[in-house]
Amino acid sequence: MAQDDDMSQDASRTPSPPPTPPPPPESFTVEEEQTRQYRRFNSQGTQLTVGLLPPPEGEDEDPNPMSHFLDSVTELFEYALRDLEDSDVVGITISNEGEAKDRAIGISFRRKEQITGDVIWPVFEKVAQSNANLML
Repeated sequence: MAQDDDMSQDASRTPSPPPTPPPPPESFTVEEEQTRQYRRFNSQGTQLTVGLLPPPEGEDEDPNPMSHFLDSVTELFEYALRDLEDSDVVGITISNEGEAKDRAIGISFRRKEQITGDVIWPVFEKVAQSNANLML
């Protein structure tokens, strides 16, 4: 009889609504988003092709291009990691689609909760201090 009560309670529950999509990003455009399953590794990969937008013009906005770049990359990482759990393992590769000779830069695999500015910005600093080209 307890089973009947459990079943009737489950039948009366309504499914939760689908998650609301994130607001459109303000500092970049998503040109393409592809997701691929890697069955051998029981994992999923997502490839984003994005374009960073120039700093907005206006008196209310900060005209500093470096601040705009930092904010854009921060927003991009938040967007890319939006659907992951903190315990999910993430690896990130950044490359310039237009320049085949440019080397990709990467952030090694780690849990999502460990992908912070302290991890991201040193990678960009190393590229900026080297003679490598990274045209974002």
